[in-house]
Amino acid sequence: MGLREAVESDPSGPGGSCPVAVLISGGVPQGSTTTEPLEPEDREFLTQACTPGSPAVLARIQRQLVTDGYKVGSTALARHRRRDCRCP
Repeated sequence: MGLREAVESDPSGPGGSCPVAVLISGGVPQGSTTTEPLEPEDREFLTQACTPGSPAVLARIQRQLVTDGYKVGSTALARHRRRDCRCP
């Protein structure tokens, strides 16, 4: 089997569950210090901010999420924006 066939037939995906998708869907990422989900308007804002080409500064968003007790890293936000996470 060649490299292409091996990569294309590998069912595993990158990383675990995407904490950004967890937040957007109304959940709380594992390891967070809060148990409260984001408000609906904040989930909508996060969805728009993570759209490819969005001018939103993800570092600012990440700092506020961490301040609010959510465990989400800047890498997770960037991967979600690039569509390079496990999200469908």
